[in-house]
Amino acid sequence: MRSDAVVVSAPQQPKHEYVVMVSVDGLRADALTALPKGELPAIERLLAGAYTLEARTDPGSTVTLPNHIGMLTGRFYGGPNGHRWRGNRKVPESVTLHSVRGEFTSGVFHVAKASSLRTGMVVAKEKFQVFPLSWNLPGDEPVLDTYTLEPNALLGALKVVEILKNSQEKGALVFWHLRDMDTAGHGKGQGWSLNPESEYMRALQTADSALGVLLAHLDSNPETRNRTAILLTSDHGGGVPLHGHWSLGLHPENWTIPLLAWSGLGIFSGELYALNSQTRTNPNGAISAQPSQPLAITNSELGNLALQILGLPPIPESVANKSQDLLLIQQN
Repeated sequence: MRSDAVVVSAPQQPKHEYVVMVSVDGLRADALTALPKGELPAIERLLAGAYTLEARTDPGSTVTLPNHIGMLTGRFYGGPNGHRWRGNRKVPESVTLHSVRGEFTSGVFHVAKASSLRTGMVVAKEKFQVFPLSWNLPGDEPVLDTYTLEPNALLGALKVVEILKNSQEKGALVFWHLRDMDTAGHGKGQGWSLNPESEYMRALQTADSALGVLLAHLDSNPETRNRTAILLTSDHGGGVPLHGHWSLGLHPENWTIPLLAWSGLGIFSGELYALNSQTRTNPNGAISAQPSQPLAITNSELGNLALQILGLPPIPESVANKSQDLLLIQQN
């Protein structure tokens, strides 16, 4: 199936015209509250929106590529319509999401592009090439207008700002990936240590500074800020083993991650499980909710949540948040 054959229904009136999806690679949720107040000013602003520090990775994986594929396709690794991608290395150009799954796999950018939004990815690892290889198919109009490999977080922020500046007449959906925390966690130092002086926590401050560049741009352009939402999550945490994150088992350090939703209008507010008590269940130390309970909040909801905020329909054949019912605003 060609990428331009994806059919979506007519969009509703969008709530926002710009959404920036941010993945801070290797960010364990408890790192966000490990430093004194004022040390992470950008993240503190995002935490003032709707948030949870008890989101989960894919229940079958705590590694980078499977979880990012989940974020951008609304699919888990396994189960109905699973994306089936287990590997975590750069693959040959002949390997795509479609070849691994055995059929065409649409994603969040197909829906955005079909609604004439500008689309872009700014990523810090080469293995993310699987997305343009899968979705910018030869002979088709590109689904990704821009794809940039930029390992430096601060330079990546400027690339995101550039996409927003070039999207004034269309609106935009942007995915931004930062790698520094994952690099620090895998390094030879203290791993995923929450010690304020650890390389890992210094990397978090670097990520915060990069987010600050984006927020400063929005603050200097209030009309754009008031039409923009930022979503932040992670592909995994880490620390078990010390320099890794591959063991599922009984290691919540690896699979407990944040999910933050911030609006330039200031309308998103509250703890997400409290806001969604009828449709989501906090697993309370487990990797997923009991089968008899509603699902936990996962990073795989990111794509359909972004489309929900834009007033667009869900990703075709997706699973996570397909009903687009994750509430971000206090209900009267």
